[in-house]
Amino acid sequence: MTYWTIPSAVCVSVIAHVAAAQTLPDGTSDPMADPVAYQLQTPQDQGSLTAGIWYSQAEAASVSLGIEQDKLFGTDENFRLGLEASGYTQIAHVTSTDPDFYESIYSRQLAFSLTNLQPNRTQNGDYSFSSAEASIGFGRHLTPDLAISFGLGVAQTRIEDSVDLPVFIRDYISAEGETNSSAFTFINLFLDRSDGSADPMHGYQIGWANELGTVSGTTYLKSQANAHYYHPFLSRGRLHLRGDIALGEVIGSGTYPIYDNFYAGGPGSVRGFSQNTLGPTSAIPNSAARAYSGGAFRVTGGAELSQKFTTREDVHALAFFDFGNVFSDMSTARSDDLRSAIGIGLRWDSPIGAINIYYAQALNDRASDETEPLQFTLGTRF
Repeated sequence: MTYWTIPSAVCVSVIAHVAAAQTLPDGTSDPMADPVAYQLQTPQDQGSLTAGIWYSQAEAASVSLGIEQDKLFGTDENFRLGLEASGYTQIAHVTSTDPDFYESIYSRQLAFSLTNLQPNRTQNGDYSFSSAEASIGFGRHLTPDLAISFGLGVAQTRIEDSVDLPVFIRDYISAEGETNSSAFTFINLFLDRSDGSADPMHGYQIGWANELGTVSGTTYLKSQANAHYYHPFLSRGRLHLRGDIALGEVIGSGTYPIYDNFYAGGPGSVRGFSQNTLGPTSAIPNSAARAYSGGAFRVTGGAELSQKFTTREDVHALAFFDFGNVFSDMSTARSDDLRSAIGIGLRWDSPIGAINIYYAQALNDRASDETEPLQFTLGTRF
């Protein structure tokens, strides 16, 4: 199932929370944007077409396509269609956003998405989660820098069965079945006291996203809080501190939906470890390998120093420290189990999107961990 999260830019994602975040593409419409004044004159149609490519060691290559139309049918409605396809993830989502719902201070967004997820090349197991979701959300600014969004939705998720399913998926199917229907409601807050740019140099941002839902009779709560702090460093540099804590739990009896598990490892969380491989594992029938199952509790954070080159505004040298891990639930979390890494990197804001190269050294990896000292990503997802 998916849910509207508040990322560290001023936008609300239509599908960004799918399992993790593992860096899935998010929509560009902003249900929390300030409402615009309704124009009595007939607005002019404005449309755009975007295409992109993304590459990482974990996901290999993926391509994306976006079609956006403002002032749909002479109204102030914004329509967006987004598609993404790779060997591991296929996503289609449609959103329709009204920036001043019935000429009120609230914006309204209708969203529908289809998703198919499989374990990426750094993970193990042969399985897939397919889901369909429809939701309606509303948003507004409570103050110039504090925004709120809320809404509700329904979803259906199917787990493709096979003889080689990892044990954690087999156990979930035994308890809850292959197909799960769900209904959920969400409320999110986002405080942005940064300089307002896409890549802030100073200030801070705090997001808090909450979802309460029921899956085939099981009631669950999912909550995630993240914070980012930015401060200038020397003449052309920046210090970026970040922290994230995420918790999912069942209210009453039942099994927490495994397709809502959190993941960590790789660029975006703990560099130096393979993408989404930290945390609990599960046996795979007829295989010596183990599947990475994620968990219902995650803690990540880090510090990064970046410095622009003297002659190039678009090239940055990086030094970073990352830490974090995923646990089955909060009761199993131990500070001694947090993994950490230090490293250096290079980022080029190229015409086709950011190119990032990282070299990281794990500080306290265990024998069962999948480390990956050299990591890189290319491109920007829309």
